[in-house]
Amino acid sequence: MLFDREQELQELDLVLDEPGAHLLTMSGRRRLGKTTLLVEWARQSGVPFIFWVASRISETQLLRSFSQAIHNHAHPNVPADPNFGYPTWEMALRQIADLARAQRLIVILDEFPYAVEVESALPSVLQNAWDHHLKNTSIFLVLCGSHVGMMDKLHAHQAPLFGRVIGSMRLGPLPFSALASFLPGYSVDRLVAVYAMLGGVPAYLERFSDQVSLADNVRRHLFRPTGMFRTDPQYLLHDEVQQPRNYLAVLLAIAAGNHTQSDIARATGINNVAAYLNRLQELLFVRRALPATVPEKKRASSRRGRYDLADAYLRFF
Repeated sequence: MLFDREQELQELDLVLDEPGAHLLTMSGRRRLGKTTLLVEWARQSGVPFIFWVASRISETQLLRSFSQAIHNHAHPNVPADPNFGYPTWEMALRQIADLARAQRLIVILDEFPYAVEVESALPSVLQNAWDHHLKNTSIFLVLCGSHVGMMDKLHAHQAPLFGRVIGSMRLGPLPFSALASFLPGYSVDRLVAVYAMLGGVPAYLERFSDQVSLADNVRRHLFRPTGMFRTDPQYLLHDEVQQPRNYLAVLLAIAAGNHTQSDIARATGINNVAAYLNRLQELLFVRRALPATVPEKKRASSRRGRYDLADAYLRFF
């Protein structure tokens, strides 16, 4: 079920109601429910849709998977042969354009950064298909992914899709008010404790049960040596950076009570710690706070900033 995503659903519906072709991106850290949101919205819309998830497999297998998703949509009563596949990405995208000429068609390409890792030319291929075929159809194409940095690069200046993407939705955690829907049997003070530990990440909140005590939930899920709660902090970093070692060192230094840039540099032994802090802020893992007395024109360059962990579960972990 979806909780507290009315604003995102409304925005998607507004774009869907506008005529013409639209290209949208959606990003956000793992476990926020991006896939659930998009699939549920597409189902509720009543508009035909194709949903495809990219994987880290070979380029041939990836194109075959994409081709079969298109074929199965066009021929729902005749499943594609396991070996069926369009010869090229261009031909597959042209087939989608043909399907979207007669009626509105929603196409959701989930975990799109995985596809780009496998086929680096895919954004350029998509740009060419958009300019020559897709933009003249009634397609609503959504590119979705958990790799926030790569998703941002898709429509950055000089990127192939620059100027084609009408907007980028950055899905964030749920607000505290949504926790009562997940754990209706918990008192407010227990909900505050849960929010301090897990934040508003739907996949984490779904694991907790209001039929047992808060302590039992913690023992059952957070103190286990295996499972999502133990592995996610590492996966979050590996998804976004190529060498997470220094980023992890910065996070551990902040968690240990080092909140100024100089203290973090001293604790980690990293000389250019500012670059790591800036990247962690972009990923919303770290936040920088300044005294209210610092003038606006000096806030960007001020050295009086203090850094804290912005992600609730990373902080608790």
